[in-house]
Amino acid sequence: MYIAKTLLSAVCGLGLILAGPAFGDILTFQVTVNTASVSGTTGYVDFQLNPGSLGAAGVTASINDFSGVTLSTNTTTTGTVTGTNLYFIAGDVSTSPASSPILLSATNTLNLVNGDSTNELTQALKFTTSATFDVTLAGPGVSVLGDAGGTSGTTFLVDFLNDPQTAFVLTSDTTGSTASGWADLIDISHTGVATTTPAEGGFSVISLTGVTITPEPSSTQLALIGVGLLIFVKGMRTRKSIAACRRF
Repeated sequence: MYIAKTLLSAVCGLGLILAGPAFGDILTFQVTVNTASVSGTTGYVDFQLNPGSLGAAGVTASINDFSGVTLSTNTTTTGTVTGTNLYFIAGDVSTSPASSPILLSATNTLNLVNGDSTNELTQALKFTTSATFDVTLAGPGVSVLGDAGGTSGTTFLVDFLNDPQTAFVLTSDTTGSTASGWADLIDISHTGVATTTPAEGGFSVISLTGVTITPEPSSTQLALIGVGLLIFVKGMRTRKSIAACRRF
């Protein structure tokens, strides 16, 4: 009886899981940027995670293990050019552990969620010869099998600017007039499939390697587990009823 109740509780728990949103898969990429051409100068890195306009499924981009360049904690709003935003943040952006102001460091994680039309952090830094960081994509909008079920996709972008923020660096389009000064690193389709485009916009200095995939259990798998437990519990009850009848 105790075992049956325990299993029944497990089945109920699975029912709650199945009633909730899909977990989504987890994809981790290592990004390497050749910054030798601007080594020794100061500038900015800009991260964005932006959904399409028709309703994208939830995606979180987590950036960590940022190394190779010196990140700045400068958050003033006036730089070498009057009105330049040295530090800019918009949308659903946070850090883990939490920091105030929100700044990426070598020891924390920057989280961008595609909850708003623009989700962005611009942060000052000093370039060396190279920079590396990991970006992990997770949420119901990420699916290796392409069953996310969204209407629009989501794009993960990164770009680099010079100190006065008058030009993009590390790209063939320094003006960014056609948005190709932005490195559209990863496109997540409305179905959840991620496609990498590291060379877009002339950002040939960027490469993505070391992709790690962590698939989450699908709704079908969870449903099969739940059905199996229900059958097992029913079988135990049937056997108990038969045993009771034999006593008489």
